[in-house]
Amino acid sequence: MDCGVVYKRPKEISYSIYEVRLMELNDLYWSMEVIPGVDITDKGKRHPFQRHFYMDIYDRLFSPLKDKPIKIFELGISRGASIQLWSTFFKNGVVSGLDDKVPPRKDYLDTLPNVQLAYANAYDEKVADKIIEHFPKQDIFIDDGLHDIESQKFALKHYSKMVDKGGMYIIEDITPPEFQKLLYCRSELHRRSLMEIYDYTQRDNAMADDIMLVLQFEE
Repeated sequence: MDCGVVYKRPKEISYSIYEVRLMELNDLYWSMEVIPGVDITDKGKRHPFQRHFYMDIYDRLFSPLKDKPIKIFELGISRGASIQLWSTFFKNGVVSGLDDKVPPRKDYLDTLPNVQLAYANAYDEKVADKIIEHFPKQDIFIDDGLHDIESQKFALKHYSKMVDKGGMYIIEDITPPEFQKLLYCRSELHRRSLMEIYDYTQRDNAMADDIMLVLQFEE
């Protein structure tokens, strides 16, 4: 049921004049206020010590969607920095999240008007079934939860059901030896999709799990 796999090892990205105009998410990431206790997401290089390189790709994927009524769900809230980022960027959208721990600034996150968060063990099948039943189909699902292969396989098997036709399922923080297991798991979804794999592990100052997978489901 697969449409194909594209493997990329991006260098530092240089943008054309047209693409610079689309760099709205990156602009927001570098300029937004840091809320004490929420901090800044580690998806980009602004994080003080745990820096991934994903913001370049998120900018390209999400900037054209900025003003649309996007429904985006993130597994793994942590302190809520990326929830704050998506909430600010997708002002016409709805941002949802799931974590087993309540973030230290839940009081702040609860004031964001387009955010709804749930707290439970995402890797329990009964919880997964309830989440899938409770939340509507999503345009974007991001797995930034537990970064081990078994958790990523569980999430892909269950939560990909939440993604609408034409939507994206994204997995962050994959270690290099685990590609084949995710490829096999993807083949069992019985949905046609294009898989793009972004491998940053060869960049200077990269982390060992600096790999992102993007599944684009067919319309």
